[in-house]
Amino acid sequence: MFFNKLFNRSNEVPADIDPNSIGNMAIEKGWVTRAVLSEALRMQKKLLGEDTGPIEHSRWLQIGHILVDAGYITDEQRDELVMEQRIRKGEKISYEEMRCYEKRKLRRRINGVSERVKEAGTEARNFAALMATILGSQP
Repeated sequence: MFFNKLFNRSNEVPADIDPNSIGNMAIEKGWVTRAVLSEALRMQKKLLGEDTGPIEHSRWLQIGHILVDAGYITDEQRDELVMEQRIRKGEKISYEEMRCYEKRKLRRRINGVSERVKEAGTEARNFAALMATILGSQP
């Protein structure tokens, strides 16, 4: 924890910034650091130049797309952040959109579990040891 604070790697959202912004939600999820978000915001400002109007008209200037283009998050993560932002803001979400969102979240969780199983090795002979690996505890 000390090193996270020292190197500004905290997942806490700064109090003066909208906690429902895409960048801050990415920090909350641990996908980017504040330093990465600051760099992406600098890139966004540079791309905008002097134009300080709303950027909704140009999706390539939105912070989620900048983070994807810079390789910090995936398209799927950006889509999840956008959906979560819409939910937090209380926007109406269609059944189909919510279903797709939940399927993507589930797929990511399954992929995470399968990665942990691969890390444990394919030679797992003991079911209890395998389950302990999946659940993140010791047998």
